[in-house]
Order: sequence, then C-alpha cells, then structure tokens
Amino acid sequence: MGVSVTGSTGWSMATIRTVSVLGGAAVGVLFYLFGPVLTPALHAAALSSCNEHTGGDFRNFSLQWVTGAAPHWNCWDTSDPARPPVDLGWWAGGS
Repeated sequence: MGVSVTGSTGWSMATIRTVSVLGGAAVGVLFYLFGPVLTPALHAAALSSCNEHTGGDFRNFSLQWVTGAAPHWNCWDTSDPARPPVDLGWWAGGS
C-alpha cells in the first residue's frame, strides 16, 4: 500500500507548493510592514536610537512607526516641536 504525500485532500504537489510560497510571501510582507513594531529587539533599538537623537534623557522624545510603501520610524523631540521629525529608517540601528 502506497503512502501519499498530499494525504486524502486530493491536492497536487504543485498546489501545495503554490500555497506554501504564497503563505510565505504573505508572512514576509506582514513582517516588513509590522515586524519592527512587534519585535521587542527592533522596537528597543528604535527607542534607544531616538533617545540618543534627542539628548538621552528618555523624557523628551516621541517615536512613531509609519506604515506605507517605505515603512520607517519617525522620531521627534517633544521639547522642540518646531523641529521636523527625523526618519530613523526601518532598521533603526538594531544589531
């Protein structure tokens, strides 16, 4: 008696491969858009980078994740609201 890789679903290997690739691509896109906010290490790196940028006292900065075609961190000094925000990029100094 033979054993089927696809089980009794009736799916072909090509269908399973296509669904796997599409699922992996969806996970990759979602991580690109929302990963740095949800990943503690990347979020902590952005907080640290923003704190350094604004003087290092952990009181006078605001950090925002901007989602779009090129998602990035925005950091600005709340003690000087006239200054424009600084784009920290996607990675924001994470190691």
